[in-house]
Amino acid sequence: MRCWKPHVARCKSFRPVRFERLRTPDEVASWVADRITRVVSNGALVIGVATGNSPLLLYNMLIERQQSRLVDLSHCQLVLLDEYVGLEPDDPRSFQSTIMRQFAKPLGIAAENVHCPHVFADDLVAACRDFDSTIEALGGVDVQILGIGRNGHIAFNEPGTSWDLGTHTAHLSEITRHDNASSFESSSGVPRQALTQGIRTILRAEELIMIATGERKSAAVGRLRTAQPTTDFPASALWTHQHATVVTDDSALQATPSRSR
Repeated sequence: MRCWKPHVARCKSFRPVRFERLRTPDEVASWVADRITRVVSNGALVIGVATGNSPLLLYNMLIERQQSRLVDLSHCQLVLLDEYVGLEPDDPRSFQSTIMRQFAKPLGIAAENVHCPHVFADDLVAACRDFDSTIEALGGVDVQILGIGRNGHIAFNEPGTSWDLGTHTAHLSEITRHDNASSFESSSGVPRQALTQGIRTILRAEELIMIATGERKSAAVGRLRTAQPTTDFPASALWTHQHATVVTDDSALQATPSRSR
């Protein structure tokens, strides 16, 4: 069995995805903030960050904890999952700008310590390779925060995407563009392409934590609990990771049977 993360000294046995069911989004954010606080206090330096509504409460809690001197993330490196092709880095709708505004700046993390795919490179294929090389040069991601799309996508890996891909150009589905329309005038204004970490890149993180809250995510979470690993449902890749946790609130986790291992 091969190691997913290059700098891990030895392979670990895979174990079932852990599901943490909490009552409210606040409790979900608090649970994940506790975990991030613990791993950073134990020496973790590289945090993989996601955008969207799901992790926003978490980021606010971590900012409050740093202000209360319960944790110090100012020295951490932040690695983004993805970025829209065609948006300038300072465009408020870009993921890089969003992470800087919502998380990095309040924590005192310098812009050069926030790493994002270079979507304006002349050669996007080379830019994707360079981004994976950057992650490897950092020593890999210690803990990666993930969300889940209604169609089961993670980052911008849509159903049917090969899990053998590293960072790559993704063509966004209409469901994904519709779900990301809140920052744009309409779904038609959402870019059709993004550079995204591939499943192969994501699985190399030491630890994966997926945040899934709200009724809109319940069908995807229910399927994740029972799915065999399949490219038709990208989130099911978590079942192949050595340390993955899905943290949900009551409304997102329906009473569906867990997948047996």
